[in-house]
Amino acid sequence: MTERPKIAPESGHGLERVIFFSDAVIAIALTLLAIELPVPKGEEWVHQLKDYLGSDYVAFLISFAVIATLWFNHHRMFQQIARLTYGMIWLNILGLFTIVLMPFATKILTGLGDLPAGPIFYSSVMVLWAVVWILMVLTATRQKLWSEDAPATAPGNMIFGASALLVAFGLSIPIAFVNSDWATFFWISAWPISSVGMRIRRSRLERASAQ
Repeated sequence: MTERPKIAPESGHGLERVIFFSDAVIAIALTLLAIELPVPKGEEWVHQLKDYLGSDYVAFLISFAVIATLWFNHHRMFQQIARLTYGMIWLNILGLFTIVLMPFATKILTGLGDLPAGPIFYSSVMVLWAVVWILMVLTATRQKLWSEDAPATAPGNMIFGASALLVAFGLSIPIAFVNSDWATFFWISAWPISSVGMRIRRSRLERASAQ
């Protein structure tokens, strides 16, 4: 006789609390990201601004886009989750931990200049998030936490998107040892690659369902 996974108490209310808590943590991460932005000072503020546009502000925009994307994915997933288990809650907390690390990773990225440690640490945080995200999807599927109206293709799409980021940021780690700028440009390619791959996946699923 198999033991059923432990459902968190107050499944409905507990789910809302987890969502509110997650939104608050992500909002704090975005706030910390903005607080770390350098402010030009003195008479040389124009030259300082040009320097910041080449490093600090670009890193801020990348990290803002990353955190916003992670929040959007989190929002879409939990719209389709009907109940929680303790395992799912702890995986969610671990995922939030990686998001909270983003402002710190951004500061390391800009503070170490051309050293490979900055992109490597940043990429490692993203790889950890992708692994946790895939585990969350697999846990929700294995423990039947999806709502009844959740599309059957949703778990596969979520895993596919996270896998694209996992590959892009994972491959950027060895690239960073060669050239840190190349690693940063490689991150940006993750979004169009993921988008094109998702379209190809959806078209194949539509053709398969039509047969």
